[in-house]
Amino acid sequence: MTVWTWLRFTVTLWLLRKAVRLSGWLLLAVLALVLWPLTIVTIVSYTAAWLRGWPPVRLRRAAAGSLLLAAVYAVVMLARQHDQPSAALAPARAYPAAWHHLAALGAARTFATLAPAVIPAGLILAAGLWAWG
Repeated sequence: MTVWTWLRFTVTLWLLRKAVRLSGWLLLAVLALVLWPLTIVTIVSYTAAWLRGWPPVRLRRAAAGSLLLAAVYAVVMLARQHDQPSAALAPARAYPAAWHHLAALGAARTFATLAPAVIPAGLILAAGLWAWG
């Protein structure tokens, strides 16, 4: 093995490692963009906890308290649409429909529809990030 071959091999491995790391960050960015309601709740919750000095357990308690909102939402949706067997899937149907016409009102409507599920998940994710960081 010559010095030139070893050098090319080393540079190739270094570039491959950087490409894998960059693709991981790009995948995370695309996932955050696709799950934008969850990303917004997580960023706001993490920032509030950081600015106020809250421990992660406070975010977990807030998430547990907001699960009541999700339960009430599910009961109301099932009571309103009792003759339709798939009433619980209303948030799942509202999310893909919001991507056709991205506008402020459509985004607000999508966020309001998904809020009962997104708020507890975002608080739990923010608590995990706050405890980890």
